Amino acid sequence: MSKSEKILGISVVLIVMLAALTFVPGLAQASREILGTSSWGGAINRHLNPFRTRHAMYQTGLPVYDLKIDTGEFRRIESLVDEAKSRGRLTDDLKLWSKAQFIHDGTVRRVKLRVRGDGAEHWAQTRRSWRIRFPQDAPLDGQREINLIVTTDGKGITEAFTNAVFRTLGLITLRDRYCILRINGVPQGVYYQTEHWDAPLLVHHQRPETTIFRNPGGGWESGSFREQITDGNNVAWEALEALLDYERDPTPTRLQSALNITDLDDYLKFLAGTTLFCADHTSLVTDNHRLYYDTSRGLFYRIPWDLEPQRIPTIERFDLADWHATFDVFARWPMSKMQIAVLQDRTLRTKRNRILWNLVRDDQLLRLFDQTYHNIDFAFWSDVQSRGDEENRLTTFRNLVAHNAKLIRKSLSRNQAEWTLRDAQNEPDTTALRLTVNSAAGVSLRGMILTEMEPRTVIELYKDLDENSRIDDLEPLIASTTADSNGSAHLTTPDELILPEMTLAEDYPAYIYDPGDSEYRYRAKPLRTVLFPKTGHANYLLRGGSEKSGHQPSRDREGAVFPRPHITLDLANAATDETYRPNELQIRTYHAADSINPLERTRDLGEFLAEYTVFQRVPDDGTSQTIVLRPGNHKLDKTIVIPRDTTLHIEPGTRIKMSARASLIVFGPILAEGTEAAPIEIVASDGKPWGVFASVKPNSPCVFKHVHVSGGNTVDGITVQGITFTGALAVHQGDVIMDHCRITNNSAEDGVNIKNGNVTITNCYFADNASDAMDLDFVTGTVIGCHFDRNAGDALDFSGSRADIEHCRMENSVDKGISVGEQSDVSITDCLIQNNAVGIAVKDLSNARIEHCTFLGNHQFLAAYRKKAVFGGGQVEVRASILADIGEGPSVDGWSSITFSDCLSSMGVHPPGCSFFSKDGVDRLRSDGFVANIDPAQSRGPGILAQPVDLQ
Repeated sequence: MSKSEKILGISVVLIVMLAALTFVPGLAQASREILGTSSWGGAINRHLNPFRTRHAMYQTGLPVYDLKIDTGEFRRIESLVDEAKSRGRLTDDLKLWSKAQFIHDGTVRRVKLRVRGDGAEHWAQTRRSWRIRFPQDAPLDGQREINLIVTTDGKGITEAFTNAVFRTLGLITLRDRYCILRINGVPQGVYYQTEHWDAPLLVHHQRPETTIFRNPGGGWESGSFREQITDGNNVAWEALEALLDYERDPTPTRLQSALNITDLDDYLKFLAGTTLFCADHTSLVTDNHRLYYDTSRGLFYRIPWDLEPQRIPTIERFDLADWHATFDVFARWPMSKMQIAVLQDRTLRTKRNRILWNLVRDDQLLRLFDQTYHNIDFAFWSDVQSRGDEENRLTTFRNLVAHNAKLIRKSLSRNQAEWTLRDAQNEPDTTALRLTVNSAAGVSLRGMILTEMEPRTVIELYKDLDENSRIDDLEPLIASTTADSNGSAHLTTPDELILPEMTLAEDYPAYIYDPGDSEYRYRAKPLRTVLFPKTGHANYLLRGGSEKSGHQPSRDREGAVFPRPHITLDLANAATDETYRPNELQIRTYHAADSINPLERTRDLGEFLAEYTVFQRVPDDGTSQTIVLRPGNHKLDKTIVIPRDTTLHIEPGTRIKMSARASLIVFGPILAEGTEAAPIEIVASDGKPWGVFASVKPNSPCVFKHVHVSGGNTVDGITVQGITFTGALAVHQGDVIMDHCRITNNSAEDGVNIKNGNVTITNCYFADNASDAMDLDFVTGTVIGCHFDRNAGDALDFSGSRADIEHCRMENSVDKGISVGEQSDVSITDCLIQNNAVGIAVKDLSNARIEHCTFLGNHQFLAAYRKKAVFGGGQVEVRASILADIGEGPSVDGWSSITFSDCLSSMGVHPPGCSFFSKDGVDRLRSDGFVANIDPAQSRGPGILAQPVDLQ
């Protein structure tokens, strides 16, 4: 035997041995795993791996079906396919049945078959999709009709898993599996098998064999629908009309009808599954699901079918706290109106979300995926007749499922809420609680832990339905308890859900992340329907009282109530039931005076007068916007807000006694015109500082004449209706006339504070106030003939104002006699500035012109400087004034300037423009009555000479 013959023989033996090895179970799988899925390994696996044979495919254990089709029947089928190719679609007239034999597990059945599928992907290639009908007496595993679908069609890959998910949810699904098909002995490869819409489907699910609808017409009319299973009963069509009525003309009544004939539990599960797969081809107007009407229950059920799963778009929307906050997206088709209504219903959406959470909360979804396709990827690989990309498509589908599950999991598990506590307005023993939710899932308020209370305090929790911070007759009591001997209690609040609203965006011009883009960019893509979560909130009222008080406000001493308890929330995510961590809940606490109820500003005046009978409408015609406070003593023991555009008239001889922190806010003008004989008084009722007496944005000037104000506000200010007031008497955004008023002994930052208006202040007296006597912010006007004495801050403080000050006395101020700041421009004429820490300070780009004034006994009589870096210095001109008994000379920094002209000065070194003024001259000034014998109580001007006198 020659050498070449030996080599040939050995080669033949090796080939035979290799061929034999391809029949050994497990070797093909091992060879595939060894070569892996890298680019070079995948190519070898698919094209050069000798173990990739039909025998490997048969080793997967998939059922094998044999079809025997006569030559004549086969030619007929081929001619129908050729005609479909020419038309581009398999129309109904081409869907003709042929006879064949079906052989499986040694059983031969005579069947009818036809090519299935409208699109060319089902029949344009060598492998085709088939519909097979079995004899009634010889069904296949209880199925009378099945579909064998080529894996080039999307459902051939995805439908097995989508059905598996819906099956775990308990929905009606088609029975399905993968199989291997041979036709006339020729292997066709791996097919996806699913039963057809027929009575055995319903029998399998133990349901009546009644109507299943499909909608091939794609319209909202009943004529678009077809029956796939029918019992000849028109009741299903009548029920269908109720669904369609709502879609055509949505009204609350029609929505209720549609919901009443829908199994909502089943529908929410269907929505959970379609949301997971971002399946937007499942509304009533599309054909990618089926409607089953169960006549035994009188309800519709959805049967999933051909869902076409998609990757949920990651939407870039900047008014959301989290770009992943929404997953209710229909990218190509609009949602049905019923689906939108159900998802906008907070309770129903929460049920849907809980179903979703149970699907995505852990790796169970991917475990189900791997279980569903166990060994199928190997079957795809070993199928030499396949297209060749099935494994990659299966991997892509798994990644899609993982992405969608992760996005939903992230959105639903995101916890963010705010908890606001404030003393309820005008409710002494009540705390107003507001829980705001900024997450897609919402929260469940399971209870509250209360501590730091008086022992045996009775606690009641009410739902503040009208959000007016008051316990009204219709407010429901949702929980109550009693504190133990340690002052602790636990309130249980079952089923308290605080859920976000859902806002609808149609044809939303989104930017979505496109993983198919080679550069991984965001790209513009209009989305047909998107539901975005929107902040939700709930309001509660927590009231405490002693057992013996019967829940009336209980006080341990006059003016004091039991303190607000320390509150810890037992809060959980409404979808995941996970308890909120402390850092996921922001807590804000407000005092009673900080509370804001904007509706009070536009409250009906008649309703206001019915509650506060101390005020009367004049004339009493039911339409007048003027109310009056008659003479006499009136005690205001809580904050009162008078509605917008109402004029408050206070008559002479009226005495208003204000309780601690009580305020009166008028969203209109105040006309308080007393007389010398019958002044108007606003005073503290119990010696404790009250709040503020104020007008906000009056539509005509406020007038205060012979008004005495004392005991008001606190140094840290008062906030009412979201407006911070620093004055005991205040006017914001309005003009003011004040004459012969006395502002004394107020604890406020400002005795009087006026903002943004025109002012005329004449003959008023300001004394013994705890800080500034009068603060004028951004005003224009005049201050004439006023006397300021012994105030603990500035006598007169300007910011951003234009004003003339004439014939005034500023005496004994702990800080400045006049403070001019923040780009103010003032003229100061014929004034006495005496015994202040600083006589006049001009700063921050302000200008002051001082004429015919006397400075006497100030620690520092004049200063010009820059205080705030955003401004510059101050500019001062002093003319024809007396600078007497000076402690320190003028102070001026590098940004500022002070000039003098025609002045008399007792300083040791006279500034340019000043003449010498001797100590004898100062003494003569005092003894000659230039300053003396002025009665501050009369609030007259100091009587300064119009021209400086020559006393040298």
